[in-house]
Order: sequence, then structure tokens, then C-alpha cells
Amino acid sequence: MPSMKHAKKPPLDPAQLRAYIFTVPKAGTYLMDAFLSQLGLNSTGWHVSLNNYLDTGKHDATTNKTTPSATSVARNYLQTFRQVPAGSHAIGHFNPLFVPPAVLNANQYHIVAVRRHPREVLVSEFIDFRHRRSDVRFVSEQTVPDHGEAFEVYMREHAPVIRSICLNYLLLQENCRSLLYRQVMGRDPAIFIDFKQFIDDKRGPEIAQRIAGFLHRSLTPEEVQQRWRAALDADNKTKSDDVKLPYARDTLWTPKAMQRYQDLGFPEIESHLGY
Repeated sequence: MPSMKHAKKPPLDPAQLRAYIFTVPKAGTYLMDAFLSQLGLNSTGWHVSLNNYLDTGKHDATTNKTTPSATSVARNYLQTFRQVPAGSHAIGHFNPLFVPPAVLNANQYHIVAVRRHPREVLVSEFIDFRHRRSDVRFVSEQTVPDHGEAFEVYMREHAPVIRSICLNYLLLQENCRSLLYRQVMGRDPAIFIDFKQFIDDKRGPEIAQRIAGFLHRSLTPEEVQQRWRAALDADNKTKSDDVKLPYARDTLWTPKAMQRYQDLGFPEIESHLGY
């Protein structure tokens, strides 16, 4: 049987390293973007999707927060990954497993994958859609006045998208554990972290240090902690401090919404994600 040809891996050069932040939605995508920028990896502002990207770096904060669809640029994901400059990073919910290992290796990509509890993700994204964005009509207050009913609509229409992204996160995690994929990549291709742990005052600095080491940053623990704190304190596209809710988050989980959560298999996904 012929031997399998592995993707050729060039010698590591920290200055040539690129990073891709792969997150479950509402798991600190733009917070991690800010942190990697603090670590010295320039942000492209590119939020990668299959056939387009959001060019957030070229638009003002109001546009990015309220009408991010207006920042969309048509471009295939492979072109986007190939065009990220050395020493820079991109972000997204697009699974990097779809990028050929040869492309990841040739560009020295390091993947920072971030997860969050699915129930928190679903509620947080619903709040973003309903109370911050003006380009999402199907759960707007004008379309569905009642908040609980609107969340039920969200669960029916959009929760399958979140399920798919969670499953893609698990797929990446399983592949990175396999000896075959590690041999193909020639190194540990990704680091996996939990969003809530990263923002925790006690656990966050240690996780920040792990990320800095994974990205081959030559910084002291004190410097990493300072940059972690600066990222936490900075404003970003989806930071929720400015959203005042007329209801408690837990009240969104009506019996219909909870049944939909169970029907979509989220309790099992929770378990596989480690919750």
C-alpha cells in the first residue's frame, strides 16, 4: 500500500505566522480579535464565510453593530485565507477543516477555537438580532412584538444554524485529536478554549498565557496579562454592555423554545462540548 503524502510544513517563523479565530457565535469573536491584536497579530477585520467576508475593519462601529450585512464583500473562502498577510489574523464561524492542509501549512496558520454553552449562545445571538441589529427582520420588534414569541421564532428559524456551527466545532476538535490529522499538519493545528473561562478574572490570565504560547509570542506573563486586560476593557462590535433588556434572559425559555432546543439535540451537544 503506498504511503500517504503529508502536506509539506515549512519551518516555523513567528513573523510569518497567521491565525484564524474560529468561534461558535457569541463566544467572544471580536474579543479574541482584540486580544490577538494586543499580542501583535494584526487584524484584517475579515469575518470569513463560504463565499463572502464581512470587511469590518473598513467600516465604522455603528455600521458593524447595526447593519453588518452592509460590510459584506463577495470572495471565496480559499481566496480569503490565502490573502491574509503574514503576521495577521482573520475571524469567523467557518470551519477551517474545509481549508486544505497544504494551504494552512504554507501560510503557517494557527487556529484559535472558542466555544460557549449553547443556551447562552442562542440567547445572546437572539438579543443581538432583536435589539442591536436593524438588518434582521424576522425577529424584530416590528415583526414579532412579543419577546417570548420572537425567541420561539428564532429557535425555529435560526437555531439549526447554531447547531451546525457547534457540530463543526466538535468536528474540528475530533480531527485535531486524531493522529492522522496531526501527522498531516505536522504540529498541533489548534488550541481550544472556553469563552467564559477566558473572561474569568481567575482563569483568564492562564488561558491567555496558553494562547500566547501557542502563537509563539515572546512576552512575559505580566505582559500577556496586561494585554488580556486591555482586550477585555476595549469596546468591540458585539459587546453587550450597551443593551438594556426589558426582560430577564431566562424568561425567553418558554416550553416551546425548550422543546425545540431538545428536539435539535442541543443537550447532547452540550455534553460533547464539555458542559
